[in-house]
Amino acid sequence: KLLDNRAYCKYLKGEEKGILDDFNMALHIRDSMDNKAGIGISKMHLSEYYLKTGDSLRAYQTALDAYNLSHSLGLNRDELSSLVLLSRADPSHATAYMSSYTTLNDSLLLEERKVRNKFTRIQFETEDHIAANKDLKIRNGWITLTSIMAVVSLSMLIFGYRQKSQNKTLLIDQYQQKANQEIYDLMLKQQNREEEGRIQERIRISEDLHDGVLARLFSARIGLGLLNFISSQKVLEQFHKLIDDFQLVEKEIRDISHDLKTDELSSKKDFPKLLFELLEEQSSIGNFSYQLEKDDSIAWNQVDEKIKINLFRTVQEAVYNTLKYAKCKKIKICLKRRKNEVVLIIADDGKGFDTNKKNRGIGLKNMKSRARSIGAVLDIKSIPKEGTTIEVRITTKILYHEAVT
Repeated sequence: KLLDNRAYCKYLKGEEKGILDDFNMALHIRDSMDNKAGIGISKMHLSEYYLKTGDSLRAYQTALDAYNLSHSLGLNRDELSSLVLLSRADPSHATAYMSSYTTLNDSLLLEERKVRNKFTRIQFETEDHIAANKDLKIRNGWITLTSIMAVVSLSMLIFGYRQKSQNKTLLIDQYQQKANQEIYDLMLKQQNREEEGRIQERIRISEDLHDGVLARLFSARIGLGLLNFISSQKVLEQFHKLIDDFQLVEKEIRDISHDLKTDELSSKKDFPKLLFELLEEQSSIGNFSYQLEKDDSIAWNQVDEKIKINLFRTVQEAVYNTLKYAKCKKIKICLKRRKNEVVLIIADDGKGFDTNKKNRGIGLKNMKSRARSIGAVLDIKSIPKEGTTIEVRITTKILYHEAVT
């Protein structure tokens, strides 16, 4: 192919040296490879060369060979070129060759037009498909956007509904807690009222016994003692025995009156047991756990009744306040000896409070007042969200030997 193209370029430029050798060498190589399309091109180039050199016979023969070869192979463009060469090499039949040329060329143009029309139709249909795809993409985009918005809206509605339900549940829980707190407050108030009623009733009975019955018995005994019986010795002895019995009854009534007025603690010597009963009762109401630690070396049976009463009321007030305000889960009470002091510690794990803020409640004031009344020292330590510890310290000297007024 290279040799043939070089020789043809030389031919077109008008050179003559080596052209025919190159044409023949290229034809020989193509013929040896059985490259029929290349053989046809080489023979057309040789036909042009022979026409230029005036060798019409060879020009006609090579052109005819090229025509037959291209016609058999269906190489239309080469067939047209070979018809032009035949019309030049054989002028006598030029009209027939050109007629064949025109017929073939027209058929080629018609086929080319059909192919062009087909490609145009394909291009048009492709553009229609592209436009339809664009519309489909736009439609799909809107569908996707609408679906996303619908999903988001539905999710927001579900979230809002759940949030509303949770808020309702929380509100119901708050109402329930408030109702439970009110019920518990009422129970505490009821217990306090019952306790106060029992105390007032004991005081009333004590005063009635002391001021009424005991006074009348005393008057009767004195009156009998002032009578001067003149009788036998045996009657006098019975009379004096009755006077002594009156005096014993007075003493028993006086003791009962004193016991009633000094509260039920005066008849109970086991002070830690009272605290245990208090914790046991309140834990069932307030739903908390408790722990009571005691030092067995403390002789509570030797402690003044007034001190035990005030210590018990202090613990009672602390427990009530803890349940009412602190919402604790555990209360710990400790009774222990520390050098020459006995220490009462009440600790809880509730909400706690700021001790620097002024407290309007009367509970802490009552505890401080009770501590002062028995000569004890009250110390309150509390941290918000960490609990409260109340410590009451009283010397053993006061605890065992001195009655505080």
